[in-house]
Amino acid sequence: MTDPLEMRPVTAEGETFEIFDVGAGRPVLLLHGAAGDWRTLAPHCRILSADRRAMTYTQRHFGTRAWKAESHPFGIETHARDLIGIAEAQALGPIHIVAWSYAGHAALRAAQLRPDLFKAMLIYESGFQTFMTDPKEIDAFKTSIESMFGPVFEAYRTGDHVGALKALVDGSANRHGFFDTQPEESRKIQLDNAHTMALLLSQTPPPRITAEDLGKLEVPVTIVTGEQSLLAYQLVAAAAMRAIGGDHHRKLPGKNHFWPDEDPEGFARFIAEWMDSN
Repeated sequence: MTDPLEMRPVTAEGETFEIFDVGAGRPVLLLHGAAGDWRTLAPHCRILSADRRAMTYTQRHFGTRAWKAESHPFGIETHARDLIGIAEAQALGPIHIVAWSYAGHAALRAAQLRPDLFKAMLIYESGFQTFMTDPKEIDAFKTSIESMFGPVFEAYRTGDHVGALKALVDGSANRHGFFDTQPEESRKIQLDNAHTMALLLSQTPPPRITAEDLGKLEVPVTIVTGEQSLLAYQLVAAAAMRAIGGDHHRKLPGKNHFWPDEDPEGFARFIAEWMDSN
């Protein structure tokens, strides 16, 4: 159960966001991926709160509440500007950001627009490939992502949003039937977000962040991927690693796209170690 005092309102981009905020010390803000909300990363925040201040929130259009959609359509640009507004409103100084999956590109866009707000960023498996340049890798990415999204669109076209959600989770995990093997709480959060499938599949085009743009980022960015993840995620991560440069990126043995959800303690420990070196 959540203590009401752990949730606090922050206004950004014309909307009030409820921030889950626990602990004290160096601040870090965690961003969930598709079919998630603040509950997805709350366990990680609780673990991190032992010796730092950890926060997360439900990004616009996700979760169980009603959102104003007219001037802020679902898409990377909207979520990036919300992140900027939230970071700015909290006046904490440059803050560490951890972004998982869909949120990764939004975090990179926010870093591009307002580098002064962010101390460093950890991106775990973003799915957008605007910065890929190698034709063979781009073709391989397309083949991988199409095989993943084929069942998603097939279910969606029949009006089966729950089926589309399950196909997305299975495809993202690179494991057939993965959805049904998850803990009940994880499935509940994802099912509560089944309504976002229509938004996700018709979102506004992502900003074209190029390889050159990544190389010019002023915010230190660490890219992480799992060696058992879908090839599409691994290819995007590899391209980002090359564009950003340095030897601080990681490809983790035995991990897949849902490592943060499957092992909150391990992922939180990784975040803490990353923060200590950034």
